[in-house]
Amino acid sequence: MRLMYLFLLAASCASAQTDGIFTAVSRNVPITVDEADFSIAVTAGLDVTAEQVVQALQTAGLQNLVLSGSGIGQAYDPTSVDNQTVTQTYYQFGMAVVASAMKDVAKKLEALRTSLPDPLKSLQYSAYTAPSQATVDAARQATLPLLLADAQKKGQALALAAGVKLGAIKSLSESGSSIGGVGVPPSMTTTTGTYGFSGAGPQYSFSVLVTFAIAP
Repeated sequence: MRLMYLFLLAASCASAQTDGIFTAVSRNVPITVDEADFSIAVTAGLDVTAEQVVQALQTAGLQNLVLSGSGIGQAYDPTSVDNQTVTQTYYQFGMAVVASAMKDVAKKLEALRTSLPDPLKSLQYSAYTAPSQATVDAARQATLPLLLADAQKKGQALALAAGVKLGAIKSLSESGSSIGGVGVPPSMTTTTGTYGFSGAGPQYSFSVLVTFAIAP
């Protein structure tokens, strides 16, 4: 057993000499939540095109719509004769606006939802706030040098403890994710009744994984 332990220890040291010194560091940074992202679900008749639906939404003052999906299915239609189940086309749109405009856009959607124009049969929507991609990219660029300095400091401490000399960076990878968010009600196309976790909080976590060579 002792011989096996010594063999595994020697193999581990050899691997460290070959692979280098691995460090993982992260930082949580405050970030401005400056965007509101809307998800809009609309139904219309089978003979209605996506262009006609977009026109109806734009007439209501909704701009920068991005069609994210469409489909066909059966649904209860309160506007049909005898309140029957009819086959309809589903359209899902995304739309991004500045965060300060979220309530104003929601008022437009609410007015549209309660007084549907032709050719719309139904409309549901949800929205959440999040940092824009430009804001995330700026925070990332500001944080990366700090993370690399943290990794260098940690790598130096590990090299000192191992009795080796820290070399240059061999490999580097990075990642980032938001901290927090909001519970958003399920859309009309969701099959479960649970709330989804969407949006982003006022903090972001950025991480880097760095492997340093061992200097001769």
